[in-house]
Amino acid sequence: MTHPLSLKQLLVLGTGWLTLTSCAYAETTPESPWETTTAAGVSYSSGNNENLVLNLGFLSTYRDDNEDAAIGLDYYFTQSYGQTTSHILRATGSYNHNISEHFYLGLSGSLLTNEASLLDYRVDVSPVLGYYFLRNEEHLLSVEVGPGYAFESKDGVADSFATMRLAQHYDYRLTDIARIRQS
Repeated sequence: MTHPLSLKQLLVLGTGWLTLTSCAYAETTPESPWETTTAAGVSYSSGNNENLVLNLGFLSTYRDDNEDAAIGLDYYFTQSYGQTTSHILRATGSYNHNISEHFYLGLSGSLLTNEASLLDYRVDVSPVLGYYFLRNEEHLLSVEVGPGYAFESKDGVADSFATMRLAQHYDYRLTDIARIRQS
């Protein structure tokens, strides 16, 4: 017995469905002030080009009246015509302490690896001064700036250098289990 759809057609339909339905799932427990979100996505296209994109994400955030903190882990993989174009693992962390209703001081850092670009590792750390434009139960919109320093090894060659951090964060709670995050 043959199936009316080919394996490639099933893969395209399945990954399209996964991409549309897997965006984000948030779980909050009353015992913990931390909120954890996970996300996954798969995309495959063929025809004039052939591309595969995979991504996984984990983010745990903490927010109260005086401080915010976040810990995240992301994985990205892309392939075009059978060649790996990115293979990235990124861990991030931040802590912010509010010094007024709108201003905060914080520390931000990340660890990044990308096998496709021969980046063995990059660690960056930055103290920040930030400003909340919106900060309520439904919306969070902030910008931050600060000097930083990075240490990296690319293709076995170590280097370190000064950096400047300029970042923007937006968080919109759609429902108790769904939200949109951008930064």
